This record gives sequence, structure tokens and C-alpha cells, in this order.
Amino acid sequence: MPVSPLLLASLLLSVVVTSQGHAQANARNSHSPSQAALAWNPVSDPAVDIFAAAQGAAPLVLSRNEDEEIAGSSSANHTVWTPSLRRHAGDLYPQRRTCKKHHKGGGQSGSDGSSSDAADGSSIGSGSASGSGSGSDSSSGGPPSSNSGWKLVTKHQGKTFFSGWNFWSYSDPTHGIVAYQDRESAISKGLAYVDAGGNAIMRADSWTDLEKGVGRPSVRIHSKKTYDEGLVILDVNAMPFGCSIWPAFWGNGPDWPNGGEIDIIEGVNDGKVNQYTLHTSQGCTLDPNSDFSGKQLSTNCYALAHQNAGCAIKDANVHGASYGSALNAANGGVFATRFDSTGVTIWFFNRNRIPDDVKAGQPDPDRWIEQGLKPSAQYKSGTCTFKDYFYKINWIFDITICGEWAGGVYASSGCPGTCAGRVMKGENFANAVWNVTYVKVFQQLPQ
Repeated sequence: MPVSPLLLASLLLSVVVTSQGHAQANARNSHSPSQAALAWNPVSDPAVDIFAAAQGAAPLVLSRNEDEEIAGSSSANHTVWTPSLRRHAGDLYPQRRTCKKHHKGGGQSGSDGSSSDAADGSSIGSGSASGSGSGSDSSSGGPPSSNSGWKLVTKHQGKTFFSGWNFWSYSDPTHGIVAYQDRESAISKGLAYVDAGGNAIMRADSWTDLEKGVGRPSVRIHSKKTYDEGLVILDVNAMPFGCSIWPAFWGNGPDWPNGGEIDIIEGVNDGKVNQYTLHTSQGCTLDPNSDFSGKQLSTNCYALAHQNAGCAIKDANVHGASYGSALNAANGGVFATRFDSTGVTIWFFNRNRIPDDVKAGQPDPDRWIEQGLKPSAQYKSGTCTFKDYFYKINWIFDITICGEWAGGVYASSGCPGTCAGRVMKGENFANAVWNVTYVKVFQQLPQ
């Protein structure tokens, strides 16, 4: 009996998705791709990739290779992550206290929503892995710069960007009106893809109208690897903004707040200025000798004090817009965060100010200081010994909606109507989009 091409394609799709654990995809327009837009692209090795074709546009094939991992940072044993909530732990672990302000959940790696989806849980620090996961990534890459003293250990960029991350698909610990999607759902709905320019796109659904109280589909991803120290550099072209929207790029350790939290990009609604914040266990404070260009908001980093305000610094925007629509209008910029025994130091560089060594892939934060490139935020280790408060850091992107912070200040932010009412209309989220060139993690070579 002859088999129809449509039936055959469906059977092949089922086999590939089951065997791979997820399908890579690309959706190049601002609308959710229809089922008819799914197409096949056979490749010689290793198998077949799935992509979502845009309206009349040539599809971009995404590889299933892992994120590019550089020699010297492999790890040990295979593990499957269980959901440990940060921003935070109250939903799955009710014995832990959930704070009220902008508690964001899950201490470790996110899940792809499948018990069979194993995560690479490597922990990288001091130039080597102290792994709790499988070092499955291929080793490649050039030698470190003889000048910078920093070596690239992980790069998330281009068509393999999403292979280095797990998709969080649990309820939002900050009580946002959001429905985080697993990997397969995020890709099939056009919420996570790599565009024709090689940029990673993460977005909230902006084409579906919802009933009141229904969570809007969105994305939250956790790096598969964890880090005890290093230099993380994010090149971002555009970020989410707008009433009800609460985006963040941040780092988080296990058993929050004991492993620490480092907020690199965060804000709510139509905010214009970025806020940097540390949240820790008790005893960590902002060192008064720290030297930075931002405005100090609070000094106690203890998460359970002052409704989880943490020790916050607001960017002064002295070198250009660091957040929201103004950042996007300037084509984004680079955020560089050094986290090690010296403390936590965060620089924002607009497009016209990015150091040449960063462009060359050989960053040297000590040289930036010598050149007078003052950081936007700095938390020296004099009053907060880094290794005692920060370890096994996952890097995380998310877009939540309303929730404890954005919802709590919605009216006072000048936003119209109610936060819950705004969630219902898809067109309100056209700007709820991350557009990322790369995330790179470097580690300092032994002196």
C-alpha cells in the first residue's frame, strides 16, 4: 500500500524528535510559524534537522552540535537535573521561604520538560572542571591571548547557540502571568530560534490573544554548565521592554540564596536604566571602597533582608543607554562581568566604546581599569568574600510578565489599565524580544 508523503514526513518527524530529544528551528518573522511552514532539510551528517520556514524566506538550518567548548574545560559524570527553583524555591520546595520583591527561582539548570533530557551540568572554575555532569562538548578553539591572561572556555553563538542551554518549563516563581515553554514548544512556536544573521532570538508570544489570567507563552533558559569564577561577556543587540514586561540576564547558584545571585541586566515595564544587583546569604555587603560610575541604591546583599532588595546599583548611563528601548535604538552593546576572588565587577560598553581586546576575543579587564574604563557596578570582596557567597553559577535569560516586581509597580510606572488586562492582548508584546550575538565565558590563566 503506498504511503503518502505527508504521512511519511509525520512519521520521520516523530522519530527524529524522539531520538534527538529536541528539534532545532528557525522562525524569521514575527509570527508563529504554521504547521504548513515546517519543512525537512536532509543533511549528510549526522541526520536531519527541522526548521521553521518564514513567509517566502529561505530557512536557516540549525545544527545539533553542542555549544562550542574550548579545550581544558571538560567534565566528569552524567547527570539529569531536577527542578530546583530560584526566583525562587517556594513552588517545589515549600519548606524554603519565598521572598516578596523580585525573587526569581531555580538554583540550578533548567529542564527541557522531559525526564529523558539530560543536562550537561559541568561546573567550571579555576581553569578546570569540577564537574557534576557530562563533558560532551567537542574541544576546539585557538590558544589564549599572550597579553590578556584570559582563556575562552565556553562560547554560545550562531546556529548552535541554544544547544548549550536548558529550557525552563515550570511555573514562574515570581508569580508572573507567563507560561514558560520547553525546548520543543519554544522552537515550534517561534519563540526561540537563530535568525539569518546568526543572532539568537528569544521572545514572548506576540500574536495570540488570551483569556484573562492565562499565562502568555515565553522563554527562560539556563546554561547547562555552571561556573565558580570567570569573565562572562554578553553582546546584545536588543532586549525586551514595555509595560508588564520583566526581562533579566543573570547568574544564580544552587540552594538560593546560598550560592548567590548576580543580576547583570534587569528592569521592569518602560524603565530606561539598568539595575545591577547581588542577592546572597547573610553577611555580604557592598564594600564602600568599590569604585563604579553607577548610583548606589542599597548596601545589604542578604536576600532575606528588606524584601530581597539585595545590594543594588543603578546604571548612570554615562556611556549611553544601558536598558530598554533606548539601548535597542543604539543597537545594544556589551555587558562584561568579572566574577572571582576580586569580587563582582560589571562593565557596560555601548557600540562605540567596546574595547578592541573584546572585539578581538582577547578581553583584559585589568587593562580596562588602566585605560580609565570605569565599571558601571563593582562589588569588591573586602566585605563579601566571593568564594563563600557565589559558586556553581548558571547563566540565565528570561522574559516574565507582570509578577511581583513588574506587576507591583505597574500603575506607578505610568502603564495603562491593569497588568493582568495587558497580558491578554498579543500585540502588546511585540517588543518582548531578546536579540543576542553571543555569550562567552573566559577564565583567568594561572599567574
